[in-house]
Amino acid sequence: MNKERLERALPKLSTEAYEFTSNEDEIYNCIAWALNDTRQYWWPTPKYGCYWPPGVPRDNTLGSVKRIFELHGYRGCQTGNREAGYEKVALYERQDSGVEHVARQLQSGEWTSKIGEWEDIRHPTLEVLECEDYGSVTLIMKRLRPEWPT
Repeated sequence: MNKERLERALPKLSTEAYEFTSNEDEIYNCIAWALNDTRQYWWPTPKYGCYWPPGVPRDNTLGSVKRIFELHGYRGCQTGNREAGYEKVALYERQDSGVEHVARQLQSGEWTSKIGEWEDIRHPTLEVLECEDYGSVTLIMKRLRPEWPT
């Protein structure tokens, strides 16, 4: 776990309580992690064997990434506040390059993120990951999780 490297890349993390929840792993990335898939790397670039769902344009525009989550039962919502019985994701977008990160809300209301090919972390808010590389949260989506208590 490389705390210094992580806080250099995501400077707002240094002021928040966060926790490493995995070791580094190049097999999956933030989109995969948000969809509970640790078997493959989801990215529109076909090189390196990256997975991208059929029928979704091979780009990381907000529309394409939103479509992926819609295919998995997510719909747009207003806030990242915890809602009993719902799992949420937040899409971070840079205006010049598209969606660069996705975080998933845990049942507790905290958030979890896979930081590129680095570790997974648990973080208290969405704002702590907003930075030059990731941009800011531009869309929050939710899906019903029947197994989660309401």
